[in-house]
Amino acid sequence: MDANPTAILQELLRARGLSVTRGDGGAVVVGNPLHGRINAVVITANGRYLTDYGYELGEQGDELATATRLAFLLSAPTVTATQPADAPPLRPIMASNSGNDLPPDSTAPGSSFDPNRATPASTYAALRDSKDVLRAARDSADTLASDIQHLREIVRENASALVRAVRHTTKIGYTRFADLGGGMPASSHDATRLPDLAVVAAGHAPDRRWLLIDSDVVAIMHGRATIGRLPGVEVADPLDLRDTKRLMKALHEQLGLDQPTVVILGAVLHFLDDAEADHLMWALYDVLPADSLALVTHVTSDGLDEETVTRWAGLYEAHNHVPIHVRSKTEVTRLAGRFDLQPPGVVRTPDFLPDPEGPAPVEAPHFLMFMAKRPS
Repeated sequence: MDANPTAILQELLRARGLSVTRGDGGAVVVGNPLHGRINAVVITANGRYLTDYGYELGEQGDELATATRLAFLLSAPTVTATQPADAPPLRPIMASNSGNDLPPDSTAPGSSFDPNRATPASTYAALRDSKDVLRAARDSADTLASDIQHLREIVRENASALVRAVRHTTKIGYTRFADLGGGMPASSHDATRLPDLAVVAAGHAPDRRWLLIDSDVVAIMHGRATIGRLPGVEVADPLDLRDTKRLMKALHEQLGLDQPTVVILGAVLHFLDDAEADHLMWALYDVLPADSLALVTHVTSDGLDEETVTRWAGLYEAHNHVPIHVRSKTEVTRLAGRFDLQPPGVVRTPDFLPDPEGPAPVEAPHFLMFMAKRPS
């Protein structure tokens, strides 16, 4: 194989069943041969592979990961015998509502790929200063952060609190995890350099099993190209959390639900209305074994006037095309339903298992967080 990095990338892309041709100015045009309009123009800039609309695919020198990521994105139809042996299996990232219990016209955040639209998963990643986001997500994050003071710190503290919670649950013996609406794994590429939650769990429970579920097709693609390569990790096909029938089936098939399981709902339930959130929590209660845990973080209206809440929610919805339900502490507490709240109860994320040696958090409308156990 030619030692030129771009030539290596082209060979790896062909090995994944994609068509590859040379474009203008040294660009490479990569397409799905079964769908003539599914293609991408790949360019190089500053040692990185990008699409012509600015989506970052990978770094020069890591052509294998770049080819795998692009194959997922284009839903490569097949793999030839020349695929590297350590590459993960390729599966389409097309969302489907077949066989679910949702209305036919129901759509979930990010269920179809549009490079010009931000989604909750991509905006959240952009607020963590992740490099793996499109311009639309960066614009969404910048607009929100310019109006909501300390928003980036709020999001980073939410991520830090979830890391502390997962570390805590592994230390007390949990080895089964379902990250529902887990978004785009950061792989320590964001400003905080926080590890992915699946990696945190493996550090204390090497035999842990981890399931990532999200409705966002790009989040799933990222998940399969990063944590999906780790032992004990499964990244499910895109799935709407409101479709509890398919969700419970996925939990059973991938985790067995034969021992206590930690279900992570980080910054997720505020995208569900009251009926949808209650339905999800009741469905989880019904299938999870005794002593299972629910870890929940949620935006809150506490400490904010109604006008500010309305303005911020409207701004978010305008940029991410999904309703957001900002709840009070009382309303967030009610979401625990039949689960038993565990210490320290419903608190701000900086106050959940705080690091005594860590820096003091900025004063801001931090997310609320709770850990709740399914009783026997």
